[in-house]
Amino acid sequence: MSKFLLLIFFTVFVIKVSSAQTTYTWAGGVTGDYQDQTNWTPARTTPAGTDILAFNNTVDIVVANVPNQTIGAIKILSGTNSVTFKTNVITNILTVTAATPLIFNTAGSVLVGDLLTVRLSNTGAFTINSGTFGIAPSSGGKIIINSSITLAGGTLDFDVAGTGGTTISTPGSIK
Repeated sequence: MSKFLLLIFFTVFVIKVSSAQTTYTWAGGVTGDYQDQTNWTPARTTPAGTDILAFNNTVDIVVANVPNQTIGAIKILSGTNSVTFKTNVITNILTVTAATPLIFNTAGSVLVGDLLTVRLSNTGAFTINSGTFGIAPSSGGKIIINSSITLAGGTLDFDVAGTGGTTISTPGSIK
């Protein structure tokens, strides 16, 4: 019986460790490379689909070279004005999967820029209580939203007239 209990404990432990999420805070300055592991604290050596990317700067930040990747959430901490994600490969998609994909602790902005698509892929509804989520002006960024969004003090800001064929795709609804 004790071997059976030990096996159950080990299985639960492995499942818990494998589903853990890590928060990485931006340390890349005003403009930096998303894929440079030293631009994150702690160093982001093994990106995972549950990672939370946090920003806590008092200046506008441009995060360049975003790859085709899945993360858990984007978190805007106190003092952050705006974070613009961009790439140089038109097929790159940053997929955000957490139940609350955008976490605003302050009223900063998360913007999608040059050629990048950001996909909010969790199908459960979520609420933006503060801050702005949108497309950087005249950048050609794209956003795909797979769920319903309720705006409760936050803003969706789309540069629909911008260059690059900006599109809005929302299988869910915006309330």
